[in-house]
Amino acid sequence: DPGAVGTGRPGKTGRDTLTRGAHRSARPAAVLVGALATVSTAVGLVPASAATVGPGAGSWQTIFVANLGSDSVTPIDAATGLAAPPIGLGELPDALAVAPGAKTVYVVEVGSDEQGSPGRVVPIATNNYTLSKAIPVGTNPQAIAIRPDGRMAYVLNGPDAATTPATTPVTLTPINLVTRSELRAVPVGALPLSMTMSPNGKLIYVVDSSPSHPGEPSGITPFGTATGKAGPAIKLPPAAAPFPVSGLVFTPDGATAYAITASGIVPVHTATGIPGKLIGLH
Repeated sequence: DPGAVGTGRPGKTGRDTLTRGAHRSARPAAVLVGALATVSTAVGLVPASAATVGPGAGSWQTIFVANLGSDSVTPIDAATGLAAPPIGLGELPDALAVAPGAKTVYVVEVGSDEQGSPGRVVPIATNNYTLSKAIPVGTNPQAIAIRPDGRMAYVLNGPDAATTPATTPVTLTPINLVTRSELRAVPVGALPLSMTMSPNGKLIYVVDSSPSHPGEPSGITPFGTATGKAGPAIKLPPAAAPFPVSGLVFTPDGATAYAITASGIVPVHTATGIPGKLIGLH
């Protein structure tokens, strides 16, 4: 699912970013490589949810769980429910995404907010759990999305309370997965709540929050993956705010996005960025 941004939650960043410097809870995120299966193995704290890729090659399947508290990733055989030894990583693995073809899982490591150290993305081979050279990204990364063609990934970075003024915009870092190198980061807002990629991989919507009113959306920043540029923020009707972090989804053709708000659902025409009439919920 190209809409999954790496926490195992389609359309969510997978962590609370309502205040700059907010601490993450030590909960795991998970992705499934191969065919979807039911597993009853406990992997620590309550999982965030799951993003699926499959069916993969053959009938095998593996679940990768990011353990934020123990700085590791645990592979689990979905057929047997047995966990392999955890794969040790650096500091605070927070999100995951599986590349098309299911050969590589990319793990986002937060780094240190207090020291202002940039985060990074670590590639792990799904067949033998080998780690490749880490790819540096921005400060406090929180989500990752991979384009359906597997050539590019995008990491949503976050604010750093220790070193960054509150007015400094957060950024989106494109990664060339062919060369495994980061490109220039692009400003996408002030306090992001979520990132969602359209099914065709051409558009990313970043839901932004107001620093003066954390948790309330101030707009949606569109990012075109073909141009590598962010467009003007899309403002929703005042009656539609606030809406939950998980409340954004694209139609299969990417022509319309729907923002789920406390008052109803707001359709957004993606070609123009113009919100439509609020659809009330009963």
